[in-house]
Amino acid sequence: MAARETIPEFDLARVISMLAVIMIHITAPYVSRSSDFTLLGMNLAFVLNQIVRFAVPLFLLLSGASLGFSRSSDSPMSFFKKRAKKIGIPYLVWFSLYEIYQLVHTQPMPRVTLSSFFRALLQGQSAPHLYFIIILAQCYLLYPVLRKAVGRAPGWSVAVSLVCTGGIELLLALRRAGLDCIPTLIQPYLWLLFPTWAFYFVLGMTLTREWIERLRTWTAAHPWGILLAAVVAAVGYVLLSKAYNSLDSMNLMLNVYVPVVLLAVFALWQLVEPFRWVRRCVTFLSAHAMTIYFSHVFVIYHFQETPWFSRGMSGMLGLYLVVTPVSILFAWLLDTAGKWTFPHRP
Repeated sequence: MAARETIPEFDLARVISMLAVIMIHITAPYVSRSSDFTLLGMNLAFVLNQIVRFAVPLFLLLSGASLGFSRSSDSPMSFFKKRAKKIGIPYLVWFSLYEIYQLVHTQPMPRVTLSSFFRALLQGQSAPHLYFIIILAQCYLLYPVLRKAVGRAPGWSVAVSLVCTGGIELLLALRRAGLDCIPTLIQPYLWLLFPTWAFYFVLGMTLTREWIERLRTWTAAHPWGILLAAVVAAVGYVLLSKAYNSLDSMNLMLNVYVPVVLLAVFALWQLVEPFRWVRRCVTFLSAHAMTIYFSHVFVIYHFQETPWFSRGMSGMLGLYLVVTPVSILFAWLLDTAGKWTFPHRP
């Protein structure tokens, strides 16, 4: 079996997204807290929380790109079995662990029924980050159909997915402005449904080897200009989020911001690739990114009640600097133990 092709820029994007997800969950409780220093009415937590809102869409884009590059000839059933093993089983394990944790630490202990358990399971409700796996599972279920569509008409596929995702984001923006046109039945689930995120996954699927080489050539010629554009886009995104009171990852601005971040990652790789230690770090962190994603909220739960981390913005930054390396170490230990327990068989 041929080795899977590695795109180092994708590995770097995966690492950056992973670090960004941790930042989102660290900063979220601090967004509304008072601070001695604010900028245009925004505290540091708000600014950081919004700058890294590209994380989940970029993860979806990378997932689509990875599948597009694999060009697997597996039957749909074989494909589904592989994906169930890759994300389905880990999801069940982590969902159960977070569910038990929430039950033990909630007083009085809530009553759990079979229907409430399965409803939470299908919505990833036992922890704030598991919803991503539900979205990813929908992407995988639709992948055989999407692969045919992208193969026949990649441009149209991206356009249709953009209209779909952008249309939902527009409806959400109108709702925030007081004009609610979204059917009541689907409002509680809109953030979980594939159409809300379709653009990012489909866009990733269209990134062929030819396009990757074009991106590399272009970003190599203009790395600093692209990075500057990404900084401008980040500032603009934060200001617009403040202006429209949009705090989540479902808005029209991300449809531009996420591709700009991806371009910036390609440009950044041109600058850091010569350093061997950077390449090693990126490879290591990328290999453990999914386990870090699953486990980092547990680490946050462990440290967030420590009094020192309640000291405003400095406590928030300290919490991030502690949670990130501990999450990485924890994930490495888990993955290493998994390899010992379930050795690879050719």
